[in-house]
Amino acid sequence: MEGKSELLETFLGSRREGISPLTMDFYRSRLEPFIKNYDLTPSGIRQFLANLKCVNGKHAYFRAIRAFCNFLFRQGYFQYNPILRVDPPRTAKAILPSLSTGQLNYLIQQASSVRDRAIISLLADSGLRLNELANVKYK
Repeated sequence: MEGKSELLETFLGSRREGISPLTMDFYRSRLEPFIKNYDLTPSGIRQFLANLKCVNGKHAYFRAIRAFCNFLFRQGYFQYNPILRVDPPRTAKAILPSLSTGQLNYLIQQASSVRDRAIISLLADSGLRLNELANVKYK
């Protein structure tokens, strides 16, 4: 088997033509710390993810490692895919702050038309998403 650094270069070289340089940087920045310090095994992957200080960022590392392991498995470097034995890290679900009654009233007062006031009220009271409101049709 090739060295881990060579495997990384093979993986990066295999990415489809026209892939964004930012995507390539994403893979490299997430995979280099892993392959330099940990084994390509389920326990090595778990240990790496456990040692990361970031919370939601762990999932980005997991996604990069998953793509890398899937590639290596498909290319025949592994007899089994080690990522299949690793549970993905959980991401914290952020609850976005809502508007206070005062903020909502201020927003409604600033609207320039009855239509805009109705739209703001409908969005605030119903929980509709902007896309859902845009798809409302008059029949």
